[in-house]
Amino acid sequence: KAGGAYESAGDDASAIEALKGAAAIRPDAKVLVSLERLYGRQGTLAAQSAILDQLAQGEINPEAKKSYWLRRAQVLEKEGVAAEAIAVYGQVLQVAPLDPAAIQGLERLFASEGVKPEVARWLAGFPPARALLGSPLDLRQQQDQRSSCGLSASSRAVRDC
Repeated sequence: KAGGAYESAGDDASAIEALKGAAAIRPDAKVLVSLERLYGRQGTLAAQSAILDQLAQGEINPEAKKSYWLRRAQVLEKEGVAAEAIAVYGQVLQVAPLDPAAIQGLERLFASEGVKPEVARWLAGFPPARALLGSPLDLRQQQDQRSSCGLSASSRAVRDC
């Protein structure tokens, strides 16, 4: 309650401290979501990533877990922790091989010369992604086909059209 009051008053630092105290006593998902939002607003990316990891680990709903992983990968990418971002995008693709946001994240990382070898190593160990990321044009065509079939990004493979 105190964290919400501080946040409403615009005192993010005090809200974070109050929520950290509450999370230490009882790590409730609502408290962690509030903490994640505040860390994101403050640009405290490492802390935001850690909270997203906690949320994903405690989540039983596969779609919610995937959503936390995807957000964490994006935060890690923004933070410049490419190797870890690649691994987390990989977790997303393990449960949703055609997830467009995860594929686009890997494409962005692959476009970065310094990170290209890390992405290539990851792709070598994940045949479905390696096939998908053969070329961005092929990937876009598959995404267009999936959209025209009315499939969600995480439900079925393109071949089910």
